[in-house]
Amino acid sequence: MSTLILRLEAAPDFDVDLSGITPDALKDKRLPDIRRLKLRQGQRDMALGDLFAIDGTVGGDELEIHGACTRLHHVGAGMRAGQLRVIGDCGAWLGSEMRGGTLSVRGNAGDGVGASMRGGLIDISGSVGDYLGAPFPGAVSGMKGGTILVQRRAGRRVGDRMRRGLVVIGGDAGHGCGSQMIAGSIVVLGAVDSGVGTGMRRGTIALAQAPAGLGPGFALNGHFDLAFTQLLLRHVGGLKSAWRSRLSGIASVERWVGDAGGLGEILILS
Repeated sequence: MSTLILRLEAAPDFDVDLSGITPDALKDKRLPDIRRLKLRQGQRDMALGDLFAIDGTVGGDELEIHGACTRLHHVGAGMRAGQLRVIGDCGAWLGSEMRGGTLSVRGNAGDGVGASMRGGLIDISGSVGDYLGAPFPGAVSGMKGGTILVQRRAGRRVGDRMRRGLVVIGGDAGHGCGSQMIAGSIVVLGAVDSGVGTGMRRGTIALAQAPAGLGPGFALNGHFDLAFTQLLLRHVGGLKSAWRSRLSGIASVERWVGDAGGLGEILILS
């Protein structure tokens, strides 16, 4: 495949909105037109070519951003197809409202990763901030489809108001994981902070480590060898080889049900 490469020449001392700089949006544009594309920087615009050195081949399905930094926000926002690879850290709203394609980050990302996304895959090698897979500002619900993989830690309110899709956290998750969750699946392979599943209506939260405690709206349902759990774990293990070995010894789950209406479930893996 043809790859277009954007190289950040120097980290800016201001925030930059990269909305619209996606493989599908750039696929049919000529290189001079891509260099002239406008980026929002505060109250004014600047050309993409003023911030990035741009080379490679246009017309393909692949885009790479090298030297990324936390001043770059909305990276991959609204992406519908193709492959976007980011080398470096990113700011807020990475992959927000994403519809398809693959977005991979070799680094960390800020708050709001995958906010209100509907499809595609986000794969982050580092850690992320708060509100992973949560609603985009002004939206009623959070993530509605797709898959988000975070290999290290996630902040507060993972999957807040999530409706559909899969989120896997290889490390720890902060307070309120799965809060107000409507449906979908969250898997946390590290520790979780307090408030797991607070206000969740439906959906599944699978935890490799038992939480310090669950809210009063949850009740122990028993210990099971659930067929669904084995399917979920095999799928998660297939996404990352390192996760496969960590999940291979799990034979049963402790199932808790709640919180709002009693249809959500928290599975403690053992």
